[in-house]
Amino acid sequence: MRRARRAAFLAASCLASLSLGGCQDLFNAILHSPAPVGVEASDGDYPDRISVSWSAPDLSDESWDGAEVSYYEVEWSWEGGSGSSSHLYSTSYTISSVAEAEEYYVTVAAHLDTGETGSASDSGFAMDAEKLVWASGGSSYTISGERWYETMLQEGFSYRFAFSATGSVAFYPYESLDELHSIGSANAVTWNCDEEGEGSKFYLRVSASGYPATFTASCDYGFGF
Repeated sequence: MRRARRAAFLAASCLASLSLGGCQDLFNAILHSPAPVGVEASDGDYPDRISVSWSAPDLSDESWDGAEVSYYEVEWSWEGGSGSSSHLYSTSYTISSVAEAEEYYVTVAAHLDTGETGSASDSGFAMDAEKLVWASGGSSYTISGERWYETMLQEGFSYRFAFSATGSVAFYPYESLDELHSIGSANAVTWNCDEEGEGSKFYLRVSASGYPATFTASCDYGFGF
C-alpha cells in the first residue's frame, strides 16, 4: 500500500514536470522495475535515421540478486505504422529509413533471465534541414512544395518571407517538433519573434505554391518593417 501511494505521488509529480530529466528512471527505480536506464532517442541529429541508446538496468537491489539481462527489445511506432527488433545484446540501436520530421515513439525493454521484463521510453525524429541565413538585403531560396530549415532567430527581431506566389511558414524550437507559431498562406508573411529559443536556434517549415517556388527571407530589428 505504501509503495502504491509513493508511486501515485511520483506519477503526479512527473506529469506536472515532464521536462525534468530522469523522472522515468526514478519512477522505475521506486517500482523496482528492471527497466533500461537513460533511454534516449535522437532529436533531429540525422537526416534519415534515429539513434537510440540506453544503459543496462540497475540490478543491484537484493530483489534482483543473481539476475542478468538476457537481451533487449526495441519497439517503435509513428503515425503511419510500427516496427520492432528483438534479441539485441548491445545498449544502442539505429532505426533506419525513417520519414523526416515525423515523431517516433520508442520503447526499450530489458528481458531478464528470470523471465521478468522492464521497459522505458522516449521519442525522437530525423531531420534533413537546410541552413537558412539572414543576409543583408535578404536571402533567396527555391523549393518544391515544402522544405525544412534550421536557422538562428533573435527575440525582438521581425522576420519576413516574401513568396513568388503564396506560401506559409511554421516555427519550431530547435530539436523539437512542437510548433511555436504558424502563419497562413499569403504572398508575404512576417513573424515578430517573441521566443528566445535554446541557443537562439529554431526550425522553420516553409510551404510554397508554384513550381518551382521561390521566396526571399529577410529580417529587421524592432518589430516591423
